[in-house]
Amino acid sequence: MPYVLRLDEWLALGRRYGVPVYPSVNTNTYTGWWKEHFQSVAAFQQAVRASSAHFWQQGADGLYLFNLFCQEDRRLGPMAADDLYRPLNEIGDPSLLVGRDKLYAIQPTADSGFCQQGSEAAPLPIVLDQVERKLPLHVGPDGGDPHARWALHILTTGGRDIAPVWVRLNHTLLPEPTREGQWYRLSVPPEVLRPGSNQLTIWCQADATATADPLVVHRVFAAAEYDNAA
Repeated sequence: MPYVLRLDEWLALGRRYGVPVYPSVNTNTYTGWWKEHFQSVAAFQQAVRASSAHFWQQGADGLYLFNLFCQEDRRLGPMAADDLYRPLNEIGDPSLLVGRDKLYAIQPTADSGFCQQGSEAAPLPIVLDQVERKLPLHVGPDGGDPHARWALHILTTGGRDIAPVWVRLNHTLLPEPTREGQWYRLSVPPEVLRPGSNQLTIWCQADATATADPLVVHRVFAAAEYDNAA
């Protein structure tokens, strides 16, 4: 789970003993992202780019791709080989990731799967109420790229009668999200996001203890898009 992994601790240990650190880009994580949430193979590619850019920015010595070949399996994909292996031409050099569309995330516990006991604590899911809930949003160098257009996609359940929802990013109140079924979507104004750590807060006006149908946030995706990017 790249966005909760304490890579700084692993890097410190590696530096101490002269051991290079290659964090894992676990492609199994992104199967559900593209199949269930975005219905687009491009989302898989963007997620692989994003976690790679994030790890490079943190100082990783290299990257290790886990189970990439499995995405050709019909039980998971199937994904065409050209689509599946395309990120290999980009992620090995941070400079090749500049100006490429990416999909970052605030991850839920569910992303750890059967490795939950060996994973870091995840900040999602949470129930929304009148108190601003603070969530960590980590992005790569795209956070400081003036050419990037950012959008947030927030997946929820419940809260059929709860509206509106408010979001702050780095203490800046964002435009009110639009609701599309279980999704809340909004654009991020320029220069609000920064590379590395960001703080997202989200809340509503409901009293979670007084409703039988509370609003639960399960996932937050942050998409960086560029003109003429593939």
